[in-house]
Amino acid sequence: MPLIMAEWVETTGASIYVRRDRRHRRTGKQLLRALFAAGKEAGFHIVIGRIVEGSDAGLRSV
Repeated sequence: MPLIMAEWVETTGASIYVRRDRRHRRTGKQLLRALFAAGKEAGFHIVIGRIVEGSDAGLRSV
């Protein structure tokens, strides 16, 4: 059985991709808020994500 560290039990990862025709409309920010709310409701305390290089909008959304 793999050892699971206690701090990782309430951790999850997620990815969001916003289509080009939906960018610059706060779509990503709305999706992040909904994702965080759903994660909190599910009992997660940490959400790990990545922002790709060149994604200025992604950096502004966090």
